[in-house]
Amino acid sequence: LIVGASAVALNDMKPTPVHRSYPGPKLHATAIANILDRAFLLPLSFSTQGVLTLLLIFLSIAAIFQMRSLILRFLVPALLLTAYVGMACLCFRYSSTSLEVAAPLILWWVVMIDGLLFTILIERAERNRIKATLSKYLAPAVMAQVIAEGKDLHAEVGRQEEVTILFADIRDFTRLTESFPPEQVVGLLNEYLERMT
Repeated sequence: LIVGASAVALNDMKPTPVHRSYPGPKLHATAIANILDRAFLLPLSFSTQGVLTLLLIFLSIAAIFQMRSLILRFLVPALLLTAYVGMACLCFRYSSTSLEVAAPLILWWVVMIDGLLFTILIERAERNRIKATLSKYLAPAVMAQVIAEGKDLHAEVGRQEEVTILFADIRDFTRLTESFPPEQVVGLLNEYLERMT
């Protein structure tokens, strides 16, 4: 038997996760009832919690690095996190099991930010490398079109177009290449190709 006041003026109202002002005697009665009914909130085992956290992180990293679409790189990990939090809520609600949410959530955000920054830097470096390579062989307008279309250069099978081709020979080029240093030969070729295009 629990005896206590529940009037607001007596200051025996306590804030709980369920209500902003919950009567103190009911709080004690709930705790005693949980003990007698053995309805405890049980934490998930450390190993199971670790496996779930690592699975969440691993699948999020895989999505970041394997997905081609930028939207999917954000969406799939966000759905994984939502599923994890939903599972934690269901475990709490229906099986009185406590699933850690804060640490995996913080770790997930760190991994997401780190992974996305890494992929952005890698893609930027790859784009700059492709620009540098293409600028040696293509006119700036053609290079800009190839980069803007974002096509895989190795996957180009070919297409039929009507074009004009000029074959030109540089007189005594072999003798020039043997007598000048490589940097100067490349400079001469670049100047020649620029004038020819």
